[in-house]
Amino acid sequence: MRQAHAPEAMTQKFVTAFNSKRVDIILSLYASDAVIVIDSDRHSLSGKDNIRNLFSSILRICDSIQAEDTLCMAHKDLAILHTKVDLRLGPEIISTQKMGALIRREPSGHWLYAGATIPWTKVMLGDPAFLAGHHARASHDPMHPRA
Repeated sequence: MRQAHAPEAMTQKFVTAFNSKRVDIILSLYASDAVIVIDSDRHSLSGKDNIRNLFSSILRICDSIQAEDTLCMAHKDLAILHTKVDLRLGPEIISTQKMGALIRREPSGHWLYAGATIPWTKVMLGDPAFLAGHHARASHDPMHPRA
C-alpha cells in the first residue's frame, strides 16, 4: 500500500487497509511508538504487537468499515483528524462511532498515526452480549462465513 503524502488521505488509507482485512497493512499506517486510547477511562495501549492484537480482534467482529472525516486540521508536521466511522457486519451497520487521531509527517514525507482514540473498542470487545449476538449472526450467515 502506498503511504499517505497528505493528512487528508489517512482516513481513506485506513478504510482501505481495514477492509482488506490485512493487519499488516493496517499496522503500516501506525508509527512504531503510536498510542491508542481504547475507552473513555483513557486506558491505552502502545506497540505494534498490541495494536496488531487489537485490530485482529476487531476484524473478527466487523466485516468492513466506512468512514468520513469531520475535521482535518494540519499544522507543519502534525495533524488532527476527527472521523465518523460505521462498523459493518455484512450490510448492517453494527455501530457508528467517532474517532480522533493525531498523525505526523515522518522524515520520509509520508504521514503515520502517532495516536488515536478508539473509545468503543473496550465496550465492543469486552461486552459478552455484543460479541455473542454478532458472532452468532456471522457464524450462521452463509453470506458472511467466519474463519
